[in-house]
Amino acid sequence: RRPLAYEPGQYAAISFMNHRRPTPTRCFSITSSPTEQGLLEFGIKVQGNYTKAAAQSLIPGSKVIVEGPFGSFVFNSERDRSTLMLAGGIGVAPFMSMLRYIARLQLKNDVLLLYSCRSQDDIPFLQELTELKHANPHLKVVFVIGSGAVDRLKGLNVMSGRIDGELLDKVTSKFYAQRTYFICGPPGFMKSMATTLENHGVLPENIIT
Repeated sequence: RRPLAYEPGQYAAISFMNHRRPTPTRCFSITSSPTEQGLLEFGIKVQGNYTKAAAQSLIPGSKVIVEGPFGSFVFNSERDRSTLMLAGGIGVAPFMSMLRYIARLQLKNDVLLLYSCRSQDDIPFLQELTELKHANPHLKVVFVIGSGAVDRLKGLNVMSGRIDGELLDKVTSKFYAQRTYFICGPPGFMKSMATTLENHGVLPENIIT
């Protein structure tokens, strides 16, 4: 009924009617940019009962209750002059809002996205990330593929394996100071990345999860 005022990286709570009964409320990251008034987009992986019900019952015209925004996982263009984004799987969702926001405003903040995915066939937003990278000289995207072939990612910056201390040393040239670090993904991924960064001397206040 009215635009939702939110910052890039925040999330909202969603509920809807299923078989004429209200569903529980679940939280999802907003992927659209705050600059896109009149559009509200979410990144949702269909895997549990709630998301399966949403995929099956929601059609164009369905009413959805959205509450929010919530969260302090927010990109600040003044504070985050140099940013390293660590994404695992669908954890890339809040970063899409940030990257779209940066692109729309043509900001010159230096951003490096390390995106960990299980395989080359499981990369949400692949095409748009490629387009954003080509359009923004200040954005670098590195895809880290857990297993399998990478032939479909020809021409992109791709590494095989997992994000670890050695890979972080390589992409940062061992310069960890004066950066903001954002981490989003499965709980184990976030804990591992935060621990690795702290072991490399990154202050906890510069790590946002």
